[in-house]
Amino acid sequence: MSCVLRVYGRQFDVDVWVKRGTLVPCAVHRRGEPRLPATKPNGPKHRWSGCNVVVSDRERTDFAGQLRDVRRFLGRHSRALRALRRRRGVEGAVLDFGVEGREDVVVQGEIISEEVVRLAGGLGLALEISHYPPSRPMRRTKAKRRVGRASGAHAPQNNQMQRTAPGKLERRR
Repeated sequence: MSCVLRVYGRQFDVDVWVKRGTLVPCAVHRRGEPRLPATKPNGPKHRWSGCNVVVSDRERTDFAGQLRDVRRFLGRHSRALRALRRRRGVEGAVLDFGVEGREDVVVQGEIISEEVVRLAGGLGLALEISHYPPSRPMRRTKAKRRVGRASGAHAPQNNQMQRTAPGKLERRR
């Protein structure tokens, strides 16, 4: 999946919405359930109820194709999306574009067309771009590793960040 619609809310009755709705979720979670039920049933619990709906199943390297699929999806399902955003308990909805990082550039940017921004905004949808590492591992040299350690500078590791709400991260305390 490269682009998914994530819908969430503390009081969102996702089961009723799934039964009555026209959009088919690929994942459903309920507030209070374990985030990793198979491996950590007593671990962290979901703070939100919600679901994910596949909007585009293009490769993460095909951002232009994702945008075409999103435009089509928003046009085709605008009535259902408006109703979903007005639904009691829904606090947010995000179109999350999955994009694969590229090794051949220093800075990577993606442009979301004005049309997609307008359509999504008109339906009350936020936009997010999630960057994923390249499919094949990037090669790091010993010299680069030493420089990074010697300078004392480092990027926060995933285990130092926590998701406080869908789409929002903050440093753990």
